Amino acid sequence: MLKDRNILILGSSSWDASMQRMQHFAHGLAEQNRVVFLDPFNPGPYVFWKVLVRRPLGRPIGYSVDEVRQVHERLSVYYHRTRVLPTREGLLPEHVRRSVEERCLMQRVGCHLRGIRFSPDVVCCTHPQHLAAARRMRGASLIYYDVHDNMPAFFREPERGRLQKLDRALVRLADLVITSSHPLTQRCLAFGRPAEGVHCQPNGVRFDLFSRPAAPEVRERVASLLPGRGANTLVRPYIGYVGTIAWWFDFERLLRAADAHPEWSFVLVGPVVEMRQGDWNARDAPRRPNIHYLGERPYEEVPELIRHFDACLIPFRLNELTESVNPVKMYEYFALGKPVVSTPLPEVAAHGDLCYLASDGPDGLERAIGAALAEGEDAARAAPVRDARVELARHNSWQARIEGVAQLIEAALAARAGADRREREHAV
Repeated sequence: MLKDRNILILGSSSWDASMQRMQHFAHGLAEQNRVVFLDPFNPGPYVFWKVLVRRPLGRPIGYSVDEVRQVHERLSVYYHRTRVLPTREGLLPEHVRRSVEERCLMQRVGCHLRGIRFSPDVVCCTHPQHLAAARRMRGASLIYYDVHDNMPAFFREPERGRLQKLDRALVRLADLVITSSHPLTQRCLAFGRPAEGVHCQPNGVRFDLFSRPAAPEVRERVASLLPGRGANTLVRPYIGYVGTIAWWFDFERLLRAADAHPEWSFVLVGPVVEMRQGDWNARDAPRRPNIHYLGERPYEEVPELIRHFDACLIPFRLNELTESVNPVKMYEYFALGKPVVSTPLPEVAAHGDLCYLASDGPDGLERAIGAALAEGEDAARAAPVRDARVELARHNSWQARIEGVAQLIEAALAARAGADRREREHAV
């Protein structure tokens, strides 16, 4: 087991966002290693503009606010908020601004790591934008690239093309590449990465959290959200979704199902965000009397919310981004034995015997939801399917995933040490 190593994780989403793959990995790896999670740039309430000038030593100067949060003894989060002149004012070209900000970031992070005597044995990159940092740190550290999304597909041209080039280069440069899905593995192989250099470790679930009863105060909070108390008008059955709501969400088919079945309550849990201009405006998220937005909820409430759902949704459009996704929510739904209704994403269709896949027709989602709700009518037939879902989730726990990743990192470190030793012996 990987032990007593220094691991630097370059985050692609904020530590404070919804609990995702790299937060789980950070917590798990920190049980026996020292982990620093570098939060991606996010100005938040701290936005400082200053013209960059150069000192005689050639170091760029800017305003920044740094914060370090000690999550526990072996895990800390480093927030770095630096900004230079906005490109919309035409003061700096976009690529120059990005380069300078990255340089500011790496300098200040380097100072912080030296201050806490943290020399990374492993640098985990999670975004194509981390290529420059990987090139700087590769000599002293093992570079591990965790490919958990088709990152360029989040963007439009020309940013998409730029990220595709960085993605390809980072896949080739990294000492270790781990993907979260088989389509992402094939994508890395298409970049010229040898098959033995790409390893698939899908997403997982906190099975220990999802399999135990919620605390009384959590049950009380969730109960106040769902059963129609106060201003709420929810009635069963509850058709639930947990996750980010953005341009990949198939609202057209969801609206058709909601309009056709006003007796169904659609419960959407998660932030509504606008991630790509021109696709849709988050403020225009459709409203219906039986569609209820609960917003983002604390992670400890998620299992209890799902317990109340009669059917669980993964209503994604099929596109370049979603066809490579391995949904965390699928394992979370399975952990509670719930019937899952999904569009035919490849990674979900692989478990088609445990799910209800929506056909291509406009009423495909509606019919799949109906079939999922009917599952409970035959208890004898439904019980084995529920048990199979729970068992699949049990075998796909985050703990199992972290153990697999730790073994791969340990093997890569050993191979790297062996190669260095042979190189020294050859030099002698």
